[in-house]
Amino acid sequence: MRGSTIAIAGFAGFVLYMVTSSASRAKNAVADLKVFVTKPEMPSVGGAMVNFPVQVRLYNYHDVDLPIETLKVTADYEDGGNWVEFATNRPNLNNWIVRRSSETKITVDMTSSIMNMLTDLYTIISSGGFKRRIRINVTPTVLGLRAEPIRQIFDM
Repeated sequence: MRGSTIAIAGFAGFVLYMVTSSASRAKNAVADLKVFVTKPEMPSVGGAMVNFPVQVRLYNYHDVDLPIETLKVTADYEDGGNWVEFATNRPNLNNWIVRRSSETKITVDMTSSIMNMLTDLYTIISSGGFKRRIRINVTPTVLGLRAEPIRQIFDM
């Protein structure tokens, strides 16, 4: 009886070690997940919306697959030193996985109403120029852990 109790305790300890070790590896992989955004493509108009696709690239350098649970992508423009959000998207990511030691690309369609864009265009014209800085923010959630948000700025 005593031998089986020791065996069960040893097995439980081994299982606990494996679970905590796997959780630690996954947490490290999420912390090291690299996220990049390509420059937004030229906008297109459809209906009452302006659409512009943004490609998000996720690099996983670890030996653990990382399922992407959520991805929040927002777009801001700079106005007098302040950032103003004009588009956001949380794409449906059913079964998106960043495989171990690989890259995954996700195209996210950003949309904004034509009215918002006309207001922005008026602001640009009234400020004397057409050069605009756009900031794309990406926040992935992986294995219940929110990865560090990334922000990339593009001159348009």
